[in-house]
Amino acid sequence: MSASTLSKLPSVQKIIEDVKECVDQLKTEYNDFHRPLTDDSKVLQRFCVKLEFLLRHEQLERSSFLGGRKDYWNFFIEGLNSMKKISDGIKFVKSQSELKTNTGRGRGFIRFCLVYQRLADCLQHCTSNTKLVSQSYRPGSVWRNPSQTAYLVSILYDLNDVVFDLGAHGYDLDNGWPTFSRSDLASGGGQKWNISFSRTSSMSSLQTSMLNSSHMNSSFVDSEIRESDEVMGRRYSPSLVSNLDTQSMLDEDQADSVHYGDTISVLNTQLAEAKTEKDILSAEVGELKAQLDEMRSSDVTKQTLIDSLEQRVSESEQRNNKLVDNLNQLALESNNSAANQVEQMTRYQEACVDAVS
Repeated sequence: MSASTLSKLPSVQKIIEDVKECVDQLKTEYNDFHRPLTDDSKVLQRFCVKLEFLLRHEQLERSSFLGGRKDYWNFFIEGLNSMKKISDGIKFVKSQSELKTNTGRGRGFIRFCLVYQRLADCLQHCTSNTKLVSQSYRPGSVWRNPSQTAYLVSILYDLNDVVFDLGAHGYDLDNGWPTFSRSDLASGGGQKWNISFSRTSSMSSLQTSMLNSSHMNSSFVDSEIRESDEVMGRRYSPSLVSNLDTQSMLDEDQADSVHYGDTISVLNTQLAEAKTEKDILSAEVGELKAQLDEMRSSDVTKQTLIDSLEQRVSESEQRNNKLVDNLNQLALESNNSAANQVEQMTRYQEACVDAVS
């Protein structure tokens, strides 16, 4: 990506704060409406774009054995290979034939983690592998900064209090994040995850492991996920589990060979970066449009108040003019009355003088 393009992109710290703002809004949205959040949520769309930007920012260009470009999906796979209880999520994403690229698979896995409240756990575990992080990201990445990583992961743990109802199929994740919830999925037209409430993670364990250990002990995450193993097992139908077991035998490089065999890695990198930039700009445009609508609404309210005040001023001026007319009339009548009294007194005095003489 060119220097001019990079200069237009927001700073990492700004994106992190945007992620925090999105998480806070998602919690508020869930608590206000008391129902699972779907792809209709504009805040969810912004959150996914911002998080994906952080997962790709300062990412090293790596290729698989067969030449396909590795993305943050591969970072998840390599970082979570020791987490046996999350392997169903990896298998499920691999089983989705509609996902043709690592970008699509990565987005599918993030959605899986949101539904099953595993996003913070997975990122915590992946970033604890300092060797993998250094092999995947440049020093300027948020994931190479322990304090930024700890802060971001702690933010993501707040999403464990939010329930998501996201479709597992029916979206073109290779080309973008969903912008609406498909009604046919809810009515049985597509495969859905069954939503159930999950546990809340320990923040003290997160802070201790992220700030005081360069190589985090993953026993906390494994033990927490072990508690919900039975629930995870019930969320897949027998036929789906069978398909997952079959697909899990496929190597990631073999999948890449189908979709990336004749693709140049450099062009893929530029395309992914361009799409990320497009998503960020689209999100920014959406926010600006929302602000503009709010300003227009505010202008309408102000104009209404101005019209009301002008009406009141006009009515006050009319009443004031009427009062002035009344006062002038009273003054005229008072002056006439006084003149009459003076004239009568004058006549009376003259009459008295004539009588005396």
